[in-house]
Amino acid sequence: MNYLATIDTATMAGIYPRFYLLAVYTGFAIVIYEVYRRKLPLLPMLITMVWGLIFAIIGSKLLTLAPGEFFARIKAGSILSVHERVYIGWLIGGMIGIKIFRKILGFKFDLFDIFAFALPAGFALMRIGCLFGGCCFGKPADLPWTIVYARHSPCYNYHLYNDMLNPNAPISLPVHPAQIYEIIAMIIIIFLLLYLRPHLKKQGSLGYSYLVLHSIFRFFIDFTKEGGSYILGLKSMQWLLLFVIPTGILFILWRERNCRLKDICIFEEKPFLLNFILYLPAPIFLLFPKNWLTPAEFKVLLIFNLFVTGVFIYSAVKYLFHRYKIFIRIPVAIASIAILESSLDTTIAKDSLKDIFYIDLDGGYMKGTYAEICGGFIPYQAGGVGSGVYLKDRFHTIYGINVKGYLYDEKYSNLRFGCAGNFIFNHRYIGFDLGAGKVFNCDIAYPSIGLRLGPRDKAFVEGEFLKHKPSDLPIPPLKLGIGIGSGNLKNDTHFRFGISLLEGFYASPVIYLFNNRLKINPYFAGGMQGDIYQINLDIGYRYYFKD
Repeated sequence: MNYLATIDTATMAGIYPRFYLLAVYTGFAIVIYEVYRRKLPLLPMLITMVWGLIFAIIGSKLLTLAPGEFFARIKAGSILSVHERVYIGWLIGGMIGIKIFRKILGFKFDLFDIFAFALPAGFALMRIGCLFGGCCFGKPADLPWTIVYARHSPCYNYHLYNDMLNPNAPISLPVHPAQIYEIIAMIIIIFLLLYLRPHLKKQGSLGYSYLVLHSIFRFFIDFTKEGGSYILGLKSMQWLLLFVIPTGILFILWRERNCRLKDICIFEEKPFLLNFILYLPAPIFLLFPKNWLTPAEFKVLLIFNLFVTGVFIYSAVKYLFHRYKIFIRIPVAIASIAILESSLDTTIAKDSLKDIFYIDLDGGYMKGTYAEICGGFIPYQAGGVGSGVYLKDRFHTIYGINVKGYLYDEKYSNLRFGCAGNFIFNHRYIGFDLGAGKVFNCDIAYPSIGLRLGPRDKAFVEGEFLKHKPSDLPIPPLKLGIGIGSGNLKNDTHFRFGISLLEGFYASPVIYLFNNRLKINPYFAGGMQGDIYQINLDIGYRYYFKD
């Protein structure tokens, strides 16, 4: 019995998730490069990609079900218990999501070309994880390049369960290295796409060529792969591919024949608010199918959403500065004049400073529990103090700098010290703050971003990343919500509620008493799981404050 290598999956338990993440991030980097090379708008492209990824994950799971099983699971309410995945479903689902959202977001051309090289590169890396993780293994064969798997691997257990193996056997039967076949196929596809790219005129044809080429290779490789249901001697997936391959070839030939000149990339910019509305449900997807996503899928979606949120906040600030710059420059000019006058007229400087400048001191304590991405619930507690110096002009626009220090303790046994600083701009219709923080005894550094759109005394929407009191860490990393003000611009009392990533829903009244000087800010978040919550109380006082 000749074979090329023995793979022990027990010693490589973490290989597949690592290569899954590497595959997605590599594909993402290639797509971002293509977006930069083609000079496409970044924000709508990122929103399209996030929804393409969500549709891909849904498709990868649903396509593992036969039609009868699919409807039976819907009827039984167990559709969210599907944990298997199939790559063709991932590909088809992602393509559907991209097609839907690229039309809504204003792309007047097919975006599939942008993913043509990212998909085979990512798939090849993913199959390396499959090879060492033991999934997607091949059928038994008597060839010099076969491989075997050690005890307790999926391949070994499959052979044992189907009476193909002696229970005392130390290794599985020799099987086709089907994962290696697919890796080689993806490398060949990349070279074929490089050859085809100069000859294709219609936008999207390169991406569809990848889909056809992948289907051709997959059809033949499936003869060597174990698993799947059979119909008339072929797997059900192969019958699907027999439909996809000729249909795809005819579709590419038709669209190329009807395209005399090379397509021009036309983008019709949509309102900024539409981008925001289309993106907003994406982070919610992390909370809804919490028992459906694998840890690797959850981590990929989380990082994608954090990245897109950062770009979104940056774009929002840039857009609003450009759109409403006159409303920002006027208060800055008035405040500058007021400061200059107070510095020149020493007889009223003291009173003027009380009217314009004030100092904010606050402190608080919080406790809660969060779920690690790799599993398990971690209790924590934290406390901190902060101080800020602010300038408030006669138009109620506030400029300030805030610093804070905090201690947080995970598992009540790992005390860490951190500090953060923020620059704050708080106009009636827009507010933002930008800053950074650092945890000293574990070398963690992080940005801190907050954005508010809408009149703060009436109603507004907000987004915050690693911005929290009294401690930015360990959670929540991201909050998206709305707020309702008191209706009086001179009274800063308001109520905020929304979605807190990793926690669920949050609610936070901010109450000001004694002429707007004493602040009481309780906070509660929970609802994602019964064991995940956060409660805290922040109290502050504004010295020299006067409306």
